[in-house]
Amino acid sequence: MIALGDSSYGETYCGAGRHLDERLADLGATRHGERLEIDAMETFMADDAALPWVEAWIPTLPATA
Repeated sequence: MIALGDSSYGETYCGAGRHLDERLADLGATRHGERLEIDAMETFMADDAALPWVEAWIPTLPATA
């Protein structure tokens, strides 16, 4: 799960990604790796943070995925 948010929003920072991640867990989904939260206030291009995360995340997937 990659969540994009703006840390100036306080408690709701990356809220949609957090809620979706929690809901998927409630429904029995299996997490492969930790959620990445990208702060738009600190990272101008979200893909600069997401690409290394995705490249590290792909090898953790089961061979059947």
